[in-house]
Amino acid sequence: MSKKDIPLLKTLWFIIRLAALALAILWLLAQPGEAVFTWKDYTVETAPGIAVIAAIIGMTIIVWIVQFISFLINLPNAIRRRNLIVHHEKGNLALERAFSALTAGDSDLAEKETHRARKLLGKEHGLTLLAEAMVARQQGNTELAQHCYSQLLAGKNTAFLGLRGLLQLKKAEGDLNEALRYAREAETLYPRQGWIAKALFELEVQAANWTQGLSLIKKLVKLKVKTKDEASSDRAVIYTAQAISSFDDDQMSLLRKALKEDKRLIPAAKLMIKAYIAKGKRSQAVRLFEKTWSLAPHPDLLPLWEALTPDSALANQTKQMLWYEKLVDLNTESTDALCAAAKKAMELKLYSQARNFLRTAERIQPSAKIYRLFADLEEQELGNMDAANAWLEKAMSAPESKKWVCSETGLVYNEWSPLAPPHNSFNTMVWDYPANHQKKSGSTSEQLSVSEMMLIPGDLKAGE
Repeated sequence: MSKKDIPLLKTLWFIIRLAALALAILWLLAQPGEAVFTWKDYTVETAPGIAVIAAIIGMTIIVWIVQFISFLINLPNAIRRRNLIVHHEKGNLALERAFSALTAGDSDLAEKETHRARKLLGKEHGLTLLAEAMVARQQGNTELAQHCYSQLLAGKNTAFLGLRGLLQLKKAEGDLNEALRYAREAETLYPRQGWIAKALFELEVQAANWTQGLSLIKKLVKLKVKTKDEASSDRAVIYTAQAISSFDDDQMSLLRKALKEDKRLIPAAKLMIKAYIAKGKRSQAVRLFEKTWSLAPHPDLLPLWEALTPDSALANQTKQMLWYEKLVDLNTESTDALCAAAKKAMELKLYSQARNFLRTAERIQPSAKIYRLFADLEEQELGNMDAANAWLEKAMSAPESKKWVCSETGLVYNEWSPLAPPHNSFNTMVWDYPANHQKKSGSTSEQLSVSEMMLIPGDLKAGE
């Protein structure tokens, strides 16, 4: 059967029903007998078929009248419902404009649209309160923002948003204890929310609650917030942080765990080599140094290599240079090793060797450090101040060497730390060129994000 046949069949079916109705009426009219209706002084006599038809028509009229009366009675409620729908649509449109304005940083427009949404949807509406709180945060009115988030926290369907807002607010204010309290409460209520577990982890480690931080890492991997490699790196840093404040066997155990998680973690390797040296375990210190340097050469380790110089080489220039040539051979691409060998050669007045080391380092990666050593070499070997000044001028325009730099803010540090001050971000210090991490305008905690909208429960999006 084709689609063209469907209208024809419908028409045929209508004709059949109409014919059946006509036949039923004719049948009723053809029935013998008499129907008599008496009411007071009035008497009506008619055929039974006509009486039945009149009864049907009368009942239909009564039903229409009842429906019309019901329509009139319900009309005010229908008008109110329609007005509510219109207000709801207009209110949602105002909220959309408010959140768009917040994203664009236009707090004045966001405040205007939020006020309009509050009038249309009511001041207790979840998204209206959220928008009002976010406007207050953007305008720096933390008291109003906290009030709005607290109202959200009191609602069954909005408690999630309230906790999230209060947590972010306290983090931005630097109130670590309150932020931790909210984060722990949120994690208890919503144990499967990755952002809550991540926020709690960051707060725990910022408070140096290393044990609690370790217990959360496994959960973060399970929730796919962290990769396995990121988890290993975080565990290594936590073990190192614990080792810094530990002693003897406890410290060695923690450092072994750290290096098992991340063999390239220089602070852990440095601490362990120093511990081996302190315990008189020179051969173990040398093995760990060589293993670490071959993977991740770092200038912080160089004083340890000097400290590990064999006693037999202390009074022998040739052996001392062989010791530093061994350092160069451990990682032939390391400019730090070449610079260290050049400095040792200059110290021993082996200027030709020093120049060769520096030329090799320059070919690998030119840097201000190398050119300053060239300047020292010109001054020490030949007393040529003009040549030394030329190298110093070249150093001024040369790229700097690697530093400890925060990958979040671009801030540069002289020493490594598990937390990067002043914002105390965890495990963000990397050994890299500062130019690769340009300083950002503010830390993530200072920037207002509208990502809260991504986690709004469905019933709130649909309206309360």
